[in-house]
Amino acid sequence: MQPKTDRTFPRRATVGLAMALLLLIALPASASAAGIIKYRGELSTGDTVVASVLRRDNGRLFLRKLGFERLAFTCDEGDGDEVGISWVAYPGRRLDPDRSFAITESGDLVAGTLRWRHGEGTLEMSYPQDGGTCTTGELTWSVQRAGWAPDPHV
Repeated sequence: MQPKTDRTFPRRATVGLAMALLLLIALPASASAAGIIKYRGELSTGDTVVASVLRRDNGRLFLRKLGFERLAFTCDEGDGDEVGISWVAYPGRRLDPDRSFAITESGDLVAGTLRWRHGEGTLEMSYPQDGGTCTTGELTWSVQRAGWAPDPHV
């Protein structure tokens, strides 16, 4: 008499294999989904900073917005000027492969890196006034990831 062989998978192995296959299928789809990554943090002055990055379906990242609650400027004459809510928007500015960016416009410099969970950078802005210049000086900023939203344009 020949020994009986059981060629069926145990139930636990079948369930485990099915779950592993579902994860392999689901993870790449969610990781490549288009959406907006939101960040919130502070300037070195203690004022609020918000940022958002657009992630396309192909994985490319674009700086969508970088905003500052308040920026304080010091002018050559010694007086100061404070700008209320200031939004600096750079739609379509693609982040470098290391998720960094540097923007120089009209003598202003905004640079930084926006990683998956946090980011940091520097900024220095100025404007002419009465033959002199008003400037923020070099400020640093840091942010933490604050959320995710689906891309409304998809």
